[in-house]
Amino acid sequence: MLRLTSLCCLWMFCAHSVAYAGTLARGVGRIVYSLFEIPRSVVAHSQQVVFPFGIVTGTVDGAVRMVGGTLAGTVETAAGAAPYAKYLIFFI
Repeated sequence: MLRLTSLCCLWMFCAHSVAYAGTLARGVGRIVYSLFEIPRSVVAHSQQVVFPFGIVTGTVDGAVRMVGGTLAGTVETAAGAAPYAKYLIFFI
């Protein structure tokens, strides 16, 4: 009986994977991409602004974008993973 329950839960998990896997992957992608915001902003600002100020403004802008991207990615990952939480009890 326990094996049948586990198989049913695995089937439900896979059926929901199609719907929520995109949201989960997009959230993880935002988190990973946000790690590169500071170097990207420093390079972009150093090409547009005078030498010492371009690095400083790029660092500040990149840090703000990194924090925002990390928070948005975390929320999106949580929204994609939340439907799977109800099936966790069957695998414990």
